[in-house]
Amino acid sequence: MKFVFAIYSYFPYGGLQKDFFRMSEEALRRGHSLTVLAAEWEGEKPDGLHLEILNVRGMTNHAKMASFGKEVRKYAKTLRKNGEIFTLFAFNRFKGADFYFAADNCLAERAARKHSRLNLALTPRYRTRLKLEEEVLSPKAKTKILSIVDTQKKEYQKIYKTPDERFFYLPPGIDKACTLPEDFQQRREAKRHEILVDPELRLIVLVGANLFGKGADRLIEAFAALPQSIQRKCRVFLAGSVTEKKCRLLAEKLKITDRVIFGGARSDVPDLLLAADLMVHPAREEATGTVLIEALAMGLPVACSAACGFSCYVRESGNIVLPEPFSARGLSAALISLLADPSTLKKMRKRTLAYSKTTDFYSRASVAIDILEQESKDVQTVSQ
Repeated sequence: MKFVFAIYSYFPYGGLQKDFFRMSEEALRRGHSLTVLAAEWEGEKPDGLHLEILNVRGMTNHAKMASFGKEVRKYAKTLRKNGEIFTLFAFNRFKGADFYFAADNCLAERAARKHSRLNLALTPRYRTRLKLEEEVLSPKAKTKILSIVDTQKKEYQKIYKTPDERFFYLPPGIDKACTLPEDFQQRREAKRHEILVDPELRLIVLVGANLFGKGADRLIEAFAALPQSIQRKCRVFLAGSVTEKKCRLLAEKLKITDRVIFGGARSDVPDLLLAADLMVHPAREEATGTVLIEALAMGLPVACSAACGFSCYVRESGNIVLPEPFSARGLSAALISLLADPSTLKKMRKRTLAYSKTTDFYSRASVAIDILEQESKDVQTVSQ
């Protein structure tokens, strides 16, 4: 079959980008023809993938995104004029795609909680993004939605009344390398030695490109409020680069810089999770939270905010989900319950590992391509 995937920006470490890459690899592995349309590309590309960089215009991100959608439609129109029969799969919102991978929550539902209707109507950024969302989710649209958490579907349908038959559910899709390896202890010790964390200390990690968005400041404040007896036995490792300066200033203000490690953007997340004793992810907004699944798959105990789409897996595994609205005291209390007694995390690790062995964390890319193949069969057989 012939597929055209469209993604505005590709770089190696984003959650959306990882999903895109794995789905691309799966499509190519099955022998399909794949062209990718992008406005920005950083990093390697799978062998056999044909990449087209589109020229987009605009002074702002939302204007560039709207321009990207227009350029994708123009490209697709040209292909069809030339007799090409293909399936267009969008990883960002724009009208006209056959499928849309719903990596983001419903903007209309979330934005309405924070802003007035007048503000949303008058602000170019929101006005443009809401229009792009509506063009994909409207009952009049024909785009099929590959949804990754049930809360997304409910939010979309609440606002747009999108028909049930247009939704297809995908399971998580982490790398199969994210399992507890046989050499767990050796890799754990090696990584802790590399990042200068004493073997006797308990290591708390938070992973995310945008530290503020993932709630690093919340973690810093909650950690600073812990009793000194607990603080002395722990270290916090923050893996991410965006808003790092803001978080550093907060750690300095609270006088815990000697207990917080700023690791920057990382390419060694699996080994970092092996080195850790606890993942804390009090994100302000998180459509899914792939790193939560990666942690659970390795048996790493997790505490996250209910704002995370994948908090359902965290709760189901017996780990901690902090209720919304977020409470700093609630996070501090959770940390105390987890860290006061060393045996608590050991019990949680054992329970989490058992859960990971009976749960499908890996097949998102495979299921996505199954859906594309099945739903495109009648159309594309004409071109065979």
